[in-house]
Amino acid sequence: MQRGFTLIEMAIAVGVLAMLVLAGAAFAFGNRPMAMRQGAVEFSAQLQAARSLAAASGNGATILVKPRVAGPRPVGFQSMVFSGRPTAPNAVTSTNFAPVQSEADVAEATIGAPTFSIFISGSGHVSMAAGDWTTNALGAEPSCPAAGNYTLTFSVDNATSTIMLPCQIALGGTPAPIVTNSPTPAPSPSGF
Repeated sequence: MQRGFTLIEMAIAVGVLAMLVLAGAAFAFGNRPMAMRQGAVEFSAQLQAARSLAAASGNGATILVKPRVAGPRPVGFQSMVFSGRPTAPNAVTSTNFAPVQSEADVAEATIGAPTFSIFISGSGHVSMAAGDWTTNALGAEPSCPAAGNYTLTFSVDNATSTIMLPCQIALGGTPAPIVTNSPTPAPSPSGF
């Protein structure tokens, strides 16, 4: 004797499946602002490592920020710390610092989206230039924006976080304050 599913069994199965889909969507969308916060926090930690390296190095440090490629299109950014600044060909060398991989987008107010390089001198001077300057020499030190700082904005969907990076930073002792604005995440769907 063959027996099929009853209407009640089908309704329960569809209901359980719908709850699982809603819970998965709430989890996925709820983590998007977290990716933005994590990207900003990890970049700040990487910036502190570059400060320490610049203080110990005779030629400062360079942070390369470029698009992170995941699948067919760039998603977020990745950044890496290098020893030295591009004062001569091959003056920038790789380090053992772990790269930052983030799903958040990042842009600098005067330069725009990656790829860009951040240079920190041994005296604490910070400058930036568009492009990857880890293999070529930079002709002249880029000038500081009129505002006296660089503004990095990390974003995912409608949530943003901003880091203000002064053109002159303290390398030893307590680091100069970097202002991080609290993100205002967009409401995320809740399956419950």
